[in-house]
Amino acid sequence: MVNEGASLQGRPLKLFSTSGIEWSDPITNTELFTEDRQLFNPDLSWSQGAFNSVADSTNGLDFGWGLYDPQSHKVIGNRIFVLQLRDQSFRKILIEELSSGTYHFKIAQLDGSAEQSYEVSKDASDDPILFFSLERGQLMNIPVDYDLIFTRYSSSIDDGAGNMIPYTVSGVLQAPGVKVAKATGIDPFKVEESDFAEAYQDEINSIGYDWKSYDFTLGWVLPDDLAYFVETADGEKYKLVFLDFEGAQTGISTIERTPIETAHQRDEKLETSFRLYPNPASDWVYLEGIDTNTELEWIWRNTSGQMVHRFYGNAQDGCRVPGHLPKGAYILQIRSDRGQFSQIIQVK
Repeated sequence: MVNEGASLQGRPLKLFSTSGIEWSDPITNTELFTEDRQLFNPDLSWSQGAFNSVADSTNGLDFGWGLYDPQSHKVIGNRIFVLQLRDQSFRKILIEELSSGTYHFKIAQLDGSAEQSYEVSKDASDDPILFFSLERGQLMNIPVDYDLIFTRYSSSIDDGAGNMIPYTVSGVLQAPGVKVAKATGIDPFKVEESDFAEAYQDEINSIGYDWKSYDFTLGWVLPDDLAYFVETADGEKYKLVFLDFEGAQTGISTIERTPIETAHQRDEKLETSFRLYPNPASDWVYLEGIDTNTELEWIWRNTSGQMVHRFYGNAQDGCRVPGHLPKGAYILQIRSDRGQFSQIIQVK
């Protein structure tokens, strides 16, 4: 796979296909490498990357970058690719072979100069993914004990005319071994994981990017009837509810994470112990049922889940109703080191 991730102003690594050339042939016309020839990682599995995307789907021996030889039990490279690095310079790359669990590949300037050869063994680590830096010419020691990856990547989007085109999105991909169940049309704070126990998927874009949408009047809007259940590779389960997305300038997402094994007990305890008052409110709101010295984070959200105000203070002082809020219903979310609690507040 190629690393498509980049910040808003950054540049992703780009991969292009070539045809009818040998490694020894110099490549002189970089204008050939346009967007319509760019290759992307399919966002479904970690076992298929951009280098595989040009494979002949009718030939089970074709890996895109090479063909499997049944006699030698090797995958022999048969295609030259061109990389456009983040500094916009170009390199050509050939994965020469995969033999006995070791990849052999080489990279050079487009005219063939500055050629470097490398080997990467699958046994170099027990991790399911190995990371190689072309700049440093070596494997990178990146921990892979993560569950979710928040990144910008390419996904196929309907262009409105029935055609699927690659488009850069900001979203969430799940790590190898992680499964996700999507729950829609529900109350995200009361939904039970057991109702979706058969809905877990291992496609790496099971969360993806479409948990948010853009409205030209309201900005980024999050649905109020959506939650995700995540099962880690270790078998732990969590409920995730997306509460806010600040947009491409920061890429910051706000998420509520609830361990499944304690979700019911926590909801029951909070519902019976805590209460926000007065409701409706016009000046101040207070939290009943907690030590008055507890430090709290008060987050005001509209009914679409967008954060409209944030305040930090202790329980004794309460929280002033933000003066800029129009009258109506809001979700007031309280966070402390004990957990969190949400209640609908009417502002009058």
